[in-house]
Amino acid sequence: MAERANSSDWWGGADVCVALIDAGRPVDWSSGRYEPELQVWIPEESFVCIAKAAEGLGLHTVQTRAVLSGEQVSLSSEASAQLLSGWAEVEDAVAQSPADGWAAAVRLLLQQCDPTRELLLEGP
Repeated sequence: MAERANSSDWWGGADVCVALIDAGRPVDWSSGRYEPELQVWIPEESFVCIAKAAEGLGLHTVQTRAVLSGEQVSLSSEASAQLLSGWAEVEDAVAQSPADGWAAAVRLLLQQCDPTRELLLEGP
């Protein structure tokens, strides 16, 4: 089991976007371009906490370094299913921390991934 997160306050700073996107469709945040309908903006420190918990459990699909460097990382439905299979343990690891609710929101997005919809992670 991953080490339980501490309860320091992680609000503030940049945000990381976690969104449900059409498979293979690039996201462009410019005005009038395609934006995902379902998106959650997680405070960076909370995202790091969640990602560390996932990686500590062997769920390496999060690609934390790429996300935090501002890259768009898309997880296929297969990768999302793998992540979802261990997500309850991730939520347990961050329980009672500021990342708790954010992990629950990510689970809801992961549950909606299928061959036509992928999970997008994009950092600041």
